Amino acid sequence: MKKRVFEIPRFLRSREDDAESSSFNAGESDKAFTFWVAPTDLRGREDVLGTIADDMYGQTAAARPVMLGVSGLYWFALRDSANYTALTIWLVAMCIAVVFWTVLWISRNKYRNAFSERRWMLLYTIAAAYSGCAWSGVFLTISDWKTLELLVPAWMLILGVVSSCSASMGAHLTSFMLYTLPPVILGTVLLVTRAAESLQWLSIAMVAYYMLLIEFTRRTNRDFLERLLLSRQNEELLEQVRGEVTEREEIIDVRTKELRSTNARLEEQAEERALLDRQARRRLELLNSVVDSTEDIIFYKDYSTGEGVYLGGNLSFCRFLGIANEEVAGKRDVDFFDETRAMEQNAEDQAVMELGSKVTERWVRGPEGRRILLSTLKSPYKDETGAISGIVGVARDITQQKRAEVTLRRQRRSLQRLAHHDPLTGLPNRLHLTKTLDRIIDDGENGETHLALLFIDLDHFKDINDSLGHSVGDQVLRAVAERLGQCVRQGDIIARLGGDEFTVLLPGLRDPNAAAEVSRKIITAFQAPLRLEGRELTLTPSIGVSHYPIDGDTTEALLKNADAAMYQAKRLGRNNFKHYTSDLTENASERIALENDLHNAISRHELFMEYQPQVDMRTGQMIGAEALMRWRHGTRGLVPPSEFIHVAEKTGSISKLGFWALSTVFEDMLTMTKSGMTGMTFAVNVSGRQLMDDQFFDRVSALVEKFDHILGEGRNVLELELTESVLVLETERVEKMMQQFRDIDVNIAVDDFGTGYSSLSYLKRYPISRLKIDSSFVQDIDTDPNDRAIAKTVIGLAHSLDMSVIAEGVETEPQRRLLLEDGCPLGQGYLFARPLGPESLLDFFKQHQIGEPL
Repeated sequence: MKKRVFEIPRFLRSREDDAESSSFNAGESDKAFTFWVAPTDLRGREDVLGTIADDMYGQTAAARPVMLGVSGLYWFALRDSANYTALTIWLVAMCIAVVFWTVLWISRNKYRNAFSERRWMLLYTIAAAYSGCAWSGVFLTISDWKTLELLVPAWMLILGVVSSCSASMGAHLTSFMLYTLPPVILGTVLLVTRAAESLQWLSIAMVAYYMLLIEFTRRTNRDFLERLLLSRQNEELLEQVRGEVTEREEIIDVRTKELRSTNARLEEQAEERALLDRQARRRLELLNSVVDSTEDIIFYKDYSTGEGVYLGGNLSFCRFLGIANEEVAGKRDVDFFDETRAMEQNAEDQAVMELGSKVTERWVRGPEGRRILLSTLKSPYKDETGAISGIVGVARDITQQKRAEVTLRRQRRSLQRLAHHDPLTGLPNRLHLTKTLDRIIDDGENGETHLALLFIDLDHFKDINDSLGHSVGDQVLRAVAERLGQCVRQGDIIARLGGDEFTVLLPGLRDPNAAAEVSRKIITAFQAPLRLEGRELTLTPSIGVSHYPIDGDTTEALLKNADAAMYQAKRLGRNNFKHYTSDLTENASERIALENDLHNAISRHELFMEYQPQVDMRTGQMIGAEALMRWRHGTRGLVPPSEFIHVAEKTGSISKLGFWALSTVFEDMLTMTKSGMTGMTFAVNVSGRQLMDDQFFDRVSALVEKFDHILGEGRNVLELELTESVLVLETERVEKMMQQFRDIDVNIAVDDFGTGYSSLSYLKRYPISRLKIDSSFVQDIDTDPNDRAIAKTVIGLAHSLDMSVIAEGVETEPQRRLLLEDGCPLGQGYLFARPLGPESLLDFFKQHQIGEPL
């Protein structure tokens, strides 16, 4: 280590001191602090020991909670795989160690003067020794030393403890050794004696790592103590210097008083000069600080001798060149750049000194090797005589600025397109369409222009988004746009209004029937499936057609009327087209009114629940019921679910209606349970939109908890019915949510099984408890062998997967008999009962409580 000599300044020493220097060689004193540094090595240096003790104890408060947390986490994680008794005893030992450390830390903070620093270090060493022994106990928790996976947690824990101790206890090697040696020795011995031969190499690796860690800690300890002792020696030396300075100041004060009368003028001049010097230094320091704080590159060059020597530069200049600040002064351009670049710089400087300031832009290599664009302003400066003697340069990295300007220009060029085109398909958007229509209509006010507007909506496109994901949906939309482009003329305009809605504008038509021909062409084109990355999808369009000026003389009227015609096409069975007629406007108004009325149906108490019993077809005993939502409109009467459920799905109010239905079912269950109905399972239909609602599970869980007292011993009184299309949404999310429902004893049933996407993989993956055979297979089961074969297959599949199975739509005795023969004991349908209100359902339960063979 390089020796440092601390010497009292010569102007503070007397002549006698010069003969015998009071220099202190810190390097010679460091010999006492070499390898094993313990408190005995610092005899007589309580201040140094105090500093070490403060450092060691200071880390205790933060380290012990971590120690306790790590121990608890290790116990919790390995309580099933490790030796539980040994693991618990080890955790208790660790808790005792934490308590020991805590008491010791509190005692030092409160009663520091009760013991000497040597005694405090001794107590710390004892605590470290005990903690090391406690840590070593973790190896006794390993139940199998032959398996690497069971050794890894304990060894990783001990490696972490040993490694962290190098930093936290490096100031005191004795504590470090006592803390880390027990677990290392015990772990190595146990590894050699118990582990498999293929794993005993770990003992060699552990010992080697520990020896390296000891050497590293020893060096760290030596450096720490050298710095600490040197710091203390510096403080003592400073105290000595201060004492001598005080003595000299007293002498100076006496002499100053004697000479004050004769030297007053000199003192005033000296003070003024000192003040000016301080002000100059402050101004210079402020200027340097400002110059160094800027990111701009600033440099100064002197040409008074004609060589262009650098006088200095700010920190940004030094970083740009990759040199230290003190290396700048006295250098020339050739010292920093190649000869060609240096000559260019010199020529520029000469031109600046002759012609004045100049700004240049040049691409150069930055300090990180990347190309940057520098904008450099060079200006001449003058010396005290007024002659130009050099230049000052200020350079700025304007790379990002230039790139931003280029990007801005590109964005401005594309902004017009982005504002008028759909980013997904590249087709014109609604804004472009309306502006084009407005222009065509304005140009054709003389009545000679005839055009048609086709409003196209993709049938069941929402099912694709819900089942296959929005990324596939986006691919479908792009493919639809491409296929539409194959069905129209060069001058026709295809636009995407949003979602799955497209329009085709057919301007300049001479024959009004041409719109119908284009509509048929589009429908025919979509008969061929869309091929997307190995997947084939078949889509059908519903098209509404409006004509200008027959069906409207404004853009808004044409769009609204074509939209109304499109909805009429959907009501007529989809996959067709419909021309606008005046009565369609009334139908569209009715649809909007229905949406508004449904939004207020709950607050108006127009919704109610009915329940269709589910029975054991062998005995007729009621085993549960399916909850069905009904809407009694104030003026329309009963609105079929097939009408308002679709509206709720489209408007987004299905989540609100679904939660109302669940709450109502629980209230009815409470009432019927108090009247004696127990042991029943109530099935509630759930849509995909509800299941994807982040709050859905929390709401159901809250209802289950609220009505927990009605669930009975068997629980499982609530069953959520999901369609197959829901199960192929976000599979991981659906699986997680289903498992959450099973954890709170809510069953999952698959409704209308066999009519959806019928992927058997989800039956194995999801915690499904029941399959429901769709009524379409039950309706002709006694006359159509194919329907019976499908139903029988579903029944066998359910039994093989240990699921229950129930048939929907059982209306005749032959249907019941065949289902029983094929192994389906449960059913629901008009053969047993129509949907009933809560009171009627209770009566049905009482009549069918005790099962008798049918």
